[in-house]
Amino acid sequence: MRKHVFMRIVNALSANDRFFQQRPDGNGRLSFSTLQRCTTALRVLAYGTSTYSVDEYLRMSDTSIRHSLKSFVKGSLNDINVLQRSPLFIEILEEYAPAVNYTVYGKEYNMGYYLADGIYPAWVTFVKTINAPQIQKHKLFAAQQESCRKDVERAFGVLQARFAFIKRPCLLWDRTMMGKVLMTCIIMHNMIVEDERETYLNYENIIAEFKEDNPTSISGEIRDRATNIALKNDLIEHIWQNFRN
Repeated sequence: MRKHVFMRIVNALSANDRFFQQRPDGNGRLSFSTLQRCTTALRVLAYGTSTYSVDEYLRMSDTSIRHSLKSFVKGSLNDINVLQRSPLFIEILEEYAPAVNYTVYGKEYNMGYYLADGIYPAWVTFVKTINAPQIQKHKLFAAQQESCRKDVERAFGVLQARFAFIKRPCLLWDRTMMGKVLMTCIIMHNMIVEDERETYLNYENIIAEFKEDNPTSISGEIRDRATNIALKNDLIEHIWQNFRN
């Protein structure tokens, strides 16, 4: 994480969270600074160490370090709220998206889709697996869909490499807090990727390839449950025709 990204987090917490604001304590002495509290939380997340291992380095007690970590992650969002705020879905949620045209089982479609699990809504842009499939056609579809999703799940290994806290046995006992820690790591990972993407090889070429000057209006279509069901059924038939042997 580069310095300006770290300072962006520090400044946002200092401006919006009273816990991270440096104030006098009961004895008139200044409390820990925003930099101390944020550095503490990030070191625990990045190195996966216990709070005792950084207390001497940052001159903070174990209790203060735990409070800093919990306060640092308490504002995290759940999956569905992140969906509503994700840059990936901004144009889709505003009912505009780049034109994507393809044919499945003889039918034309004009919106791309993402492989998802059961928590996501039944939108045209999400294709979910079939839970407990009974017939061979459905079993083949579920196997193909889930095998492709594994490629996405491997990206979790990248997240673990960046934040050792989620790679090692969890130091927290509260399940809700565990989820907030994971979401915080995902958000910070995305911030780092966004900040460093200009250093990626051929990044500009990729952007130029997918940039749309005049996005296609998809007003009213994205939440069409009937189209979602039709697309899923067509994909089932397409996979059965092409991969059953």
